[in-house]
Amino acid sequence: MLIDFHMHAFPQRIALPALESLSQKADGLPYHTQGTPQSTLEQMDVWGVDLGCIMNIATNPRQQAKVNAFAVETDQNPRFCAFGSVHPDSPEWEKALEEIAEGGLKGIKLHPEYQEFRVWEPRMLPLYRKCRDLGLIVMFHAGKDIGFPDTFNAPAEDFASLAQALPDLKAVLAHFGGWDCWEEVKERLAGKVPFYFDTSFSGGRLSPCLAEELIQIHSADRILFGSDCPWQPSDVALAFLKELSLTEEEMEKICWKNGAALLKI
Repeated sequence: MLIDFHMHAFPQRIALPALESLSQKADGLPYHTQGTPQSTLEQMDVWGVDLGCIMNIATNPRQQAKVNAFAVETDQNPRFCAFGSVHPDSPEWEKALEEIAEGGLKGIKLHPEYQEFRVWEPRMLPLYRKCRDLGLIVMFHAGKDIGFPDTFNAPAEDFASLAQALPDLKAVLAHFGGWDCWEEVKERLAGKVPFYFDTSFSGGRLSPCLAEELIQIHSADRILFGSDCPWQPSDVALAFLKELSLTEEEMEKICWKNGAALLKI
């Protein structure tokens, strides 16, 4: 079985314009689906993915309700597990979190660059506590972002502070704990925080040697397979993982067992 814990899809009417806009922002980064749930499903069949976790992001407060309605709709497909999102500047974020939980979604995605917040700042703590109390998983973009070369709102030190304050928060730090900040992840986070790391969009940038080291220090029990589709195909992300010196048991944990346990499926 293969669970891709980090994928993206968009409503059909905006999918291609959204991909084009995001691609341009990231210096022409190629995409590998047409952006719709149906296109993602078709590629999941090609790549051998059984279940895809679709991460949605409310990039402004006005989008919040529509983003979460799309997440609930997407989640109806048994091949998907969709996450909602709230925007920290929305006056309705608390109500939205309650509706997300009541709607059966497993968690939310937060992106400190697109949503313009620093991971460790006082105004975010009530939001994190609410997620904890509702049992929602919080998927964070972690580390740098190729589309935001001039800002850096998700450093390892912030996640270390968050882990100290809320060790019982069910959190996933994307991109092996911090994209393009892996030495800091190794120093500040690996083996020291209870949060999960996912493997998304790391192959080709993160050295196999350092990837192995991060997994061994942090434990394969806390690693989730992810691709960041459509920005990386799931089979490419899996091929990177297969290059590493991992046991069959470790691969099973990373590829599906940890994800299934976290999602309670």
